[in-house]
Amino acid sequence: MQFPGKDPSGPTRSPAPRCYNLTPMANPAHVEALLGGAWSAYRANHPQVTPDFIGADLAGRDLAGLDFQKGNFQGADLRGANFSGAALFQARFAKAALQKTDFSGATLEEVSFEGQALDGAAFRNAKLKKAAFRGCTLSQADFEGAQALFCDFGGATGNGVSFRRFLSEGCDFRQHKFQGADCSEAAFKDADFSGGAWTGADFTRSAWTKTRMDGGTLEQAQFASTAFTACVWARTAFDGAAFSGTRFSDCAFRECAFVKTAFSGLALMGTKFEGCQFGGASFKEADFADARLTAGLLQGIDFTASSLRGSSLQKCDLGLANLQG
Repeated sequence: MQFPGKDPSGPTRSPAPRCYNLTPMANPAHVEALLGGAWSAYRANHPQVTPDFIGADLAGRDLAGLDFQKGNFQGADLRGANFSGAALFQARFAKAALQKTDFSGATLEEVSFEGQALDGAAFRNAKLKKAAFRGCTLSQADFEGAQALFCDFGGATGNGVSFRRFLSEGCDFRQHKFQGADCSEAAFKDADFSGGAWTGADFTRSAWTKTRMDGGTLEQAQFASTAFTACVWARTAFDGAAFSGTRFSDCAFRECAFVKTAFSGLALMGTKFEGCQFGGASFKEADFADARLTAGLLQGIDFTASSLRGSSLQKCDLGLANLQG
C-alpha cells in the first residue's frame, strides 16, 4: 500500500544545504563598525556578540583601547596593528599575521599565540595571564614592563628580545632559545628554564626567586647586582658568564659548569655547589659565608681577597688555585 505523500523508495529527506562559500570569513557588520569608528557603540549595543574578524585585513589599523574579549582574529592580517590598551580576554589569533603588532598595555588573559611569528611585536606593560607563547619566534619582541602570570614561553626563540623590567610568576620557559636578550631589572619567580638558553643575556639588577633550570645554558650572560634566592640549577653551563656584586641566598648548583666565569664582589650565603667545574674561574672579593662546595673542580681559581670563613669544601680539587689574601 502506498500512502499519500510518501516515497515508497525510502524516508523523506530534506534537500542538502547549498554551500556558497566554504572559506570562513569575518562578519561584515563587525568589520564595518570597526573600520567606521563605531565599534565601541556596536559592542555596547550587542554585548553578547562574539567579535568576528576571521581573515580580516586590519594591518596597520588603530584598534587601541577597544573591547575584543573572546574576539576571533584567526587568519587575520594584523601586521603593525595597534591593540595598545585593548581588552583581549580569550581572543583567538591562530594563523594570524602578527609581525610588529603592538599589544602594549593590553590585557591578554587565556590568549594563545602558540607557534606564531611575533617578531618585532610589542607587549610593553601588557598584562599577561595564562597566555601561551609556546614555539613562537620573538626576535626583537618587546616585553618591557609586562606582567606575566602562569604564561608559557616553552620552546620560544628569538634574538634581541627585551624582557627589561619584566615581572613574572609561575612561567614556563623550558626549551626556549633567546640570544642576547635584555632582562635587566626583570623579576622571575617560580620560573622553569630547564633545557633552555639565555646565551649572552643581560640580567643586570634582576631578581630570581625559586627558579629552576635542569640542563641548558647561560653562557656569556651578565649578572651585575643580581639577586638569587632559593634557586636550583642542575647540569647548566655558565661558561664565560660574569657575576658582579651578585647575591646568592640558599641556592643550589649541581654538576654545573663555570669555566672561565668571572665572580667579583659576590655573596654566597647558604649556597651549595655539588660536582661543579670552575676551571679558570675567578672569585675575587667573594664572600662564601656558609657556602658548601662538594666534589668541585677548582683548578686554577683565583680567590684573591675572598672570604672562606664558615664555608665547607669537601673533596674539591684546588690544584694551582690562588688562595692568597
